[in-house]
Amino acid sequence: MIRKILWMMILLVMTGCTILFSEGGEIIVNPTPTTSACVDCTPVPTEMIISTETPEPAVTDLPTSEPVTATPEPTQTLEATATLEPIFTSTVVPPTATMTFIPATATNTAIPPTATKTAIPSATSTSTTEIYVVQPATPVFMQNFIHTTEGCAWQGVAGQVFDASGKPVTNLIVKVSGFWEGKGISLVGITGMVSGLPYGPGSYEIVLGNAAYDTVDQLQIQIFSSNQTPLTVPLSFSTSADCSKNLVMINFKAK
Repeated sequence: MIRKILWMMILLVMTGCTILFSEGGEIIVNPTPTTSACVDCTPVPTEMIISTETPEPAVTDLPTSEPVTATPEPTQTLEATATLEPIFTSTVVPPTATMTFIPATATNTAIPPTATKTAIPSATSTSTTEIYVVQPATPVFMQNFIHTTEGCAWQGVAGQVFDASGKPVTNLIVKVSGFWEGKGISLVGITGMVSGLPYGPGSYEIVLGNAAYDTVDQLQIQIFSSNQTPLTVPLSFSTSADCSKNLVMINFKAK
């Protein structure tokens, strides 16, 4: 920038000098005035000759500036873009099960087996044959030594039935009925059907409930044959709320 200003000042100076000292535009001034001896004479002004020719402007060579070389911008190289191939996922549709309905016919309709229930014999049977009586030294009140998990939260009646020779008799029906915990009950057991025979061979067991209660002659026990024939008369017995007496053992023996 400073360099250009200097060049312009030089050009202005050179242009001024050219106008002043040019032949066609020279200003001629008579420096020596004519002296006259006349004192009262009016001085004649110095004649000025002004050239009317228009001076041609001098041609001045402009400084040569260094050529500006344009710096080429770097060419941006585009990286090759990977082409994603489509991924085809095959979905396997499971076959739908076809249900075939077969109409029921009279020949292929299965009748489910009917559960066999043990009939509860009535204590008021007319033909009572007293073959068995209560074995001496029973009933006995004992602690529940079989169902130890339940402990005192259990109460029941158990025992055995023997024939005249002292052998255990199986498949006899033992019925307990009456009132326990203020409500009527009617329960049955079969001799020889207790799992593991915890009370001995040919034993039975009837669970009254999950707590020990005091009852006095409110329950009756009676033995029946497999065809529901009464083999004893109803025998009344009591229960105890004492946890050490929540099992009542009653045995029977043939006469």
